[in-house]
Amino acid sequence: LTIDPLTGVIKRRSLTSVTPANSLTTSNLTTSPVKDSLAKSEAANISSNTQGLRDTIVNNIAQAASTSPLKDSIASAAARNVKLGNGLSKGVNGDSIILGGGLNKPTTITTTATNTLAIAGLQVASSTDDVLTINSTTGVVASRSLTNIRSTNSATSLTNSDNTVIYTGITDVSFSLPDPTALPNKTFIIINRGDGAINLSRPIVVAFGVTLSVIDNLSFTSKIQFVSDGTSWLQSH
Repeated sequence: LTIDPLTGVIKRRSLTSVTPANSLTTSNLTTSPVKDSLAKSEAANISSNTQGLRDTIVNNIAQAASTSPLKDSIASAAARNVKLGNGLSKGVNGDSIILGGGLNKPTTITTTATNTLAIAGLQVASSTDDVLTINSTTGVVASRSLTNIRSTNSATSLTNSDNTVIYTGITDVSFSLPDPTALPNKTFIIINRGDGAINLSRPIVVAFGVTLSVIDNLSFTSKIQFVSDGTSWLQSH
């Protein structure tokens, strides 16, 4: 079989057609050593023609596959059959690959000082939007609310989802603070609007060698903002 490199039409061609020489008779062709000589010559001819034809077919197919519309057809079929995942999906017509989709495994994008990552065209955020945070150890990106304010009139434990906690009770209570080593760069605000004092489970460093463990309801000490430096809780405002 052969293929036209321009049209892609497939044709056939005989490889075994042999025309006997005029000086040979039928009896001569069927007797040795003439028969053996012809057989060897025919075999060599077929082998040579087969190799040449094979090369021609391969070249013609390659040439046809590199031109439209066959090239587009092959690309389209490949796009339809490919399996996508981990943040990639197929376009509307199924013949393109686009960014967007669910992740099916933990994924890391590695940047360098030269190959940085940027997002252009970001919209202006509103005051109610969350902020993105990056874990300093794992690099995992998460979101956190800056406007998460809750009130309580009893003892409570602060968590990573808290931002501002307001106490409104009438008795002394205990507030449990998380381990600062587990929440580096995390900021809390505690406001005492109650009638009792707030006893903290962990001290807050307010100055060199000075810590705070009680937030009373006096005007100058009724509010404190503090942040984790990865080791301790430090007053930040």
